[in-house]
Amino acid sequence: DVGLKVGHDHGKKIEEENITEDDLLGADEIFITSSVREVLPVYCLDDLSYDVGPVTLQLQSGYKNYVREYLSREWF
Repeated sequence: DVGLKVGHDHGKKIEEENITEDDLLGADEIFITSSVREVLPVYCLDDLSYDVGPVTLQLQSGYKNYVREYLSREWF
């Protein structure tokens, strides 16, 4: 998974686990990863607002760089 690889490459502790609503509500920043949306910040949850934080920005940049490098390879 690209999101996990990018996180590890940027020195982030990556864990896949089930989280609760309380975990989300207590977070400093929230993002979603997917191959289509790459790293997408979550701006609000219930009545709470979230800024795009430094971790999200770093992972967005790393994801874009990974995709750019991957697509620049010669495949033939």
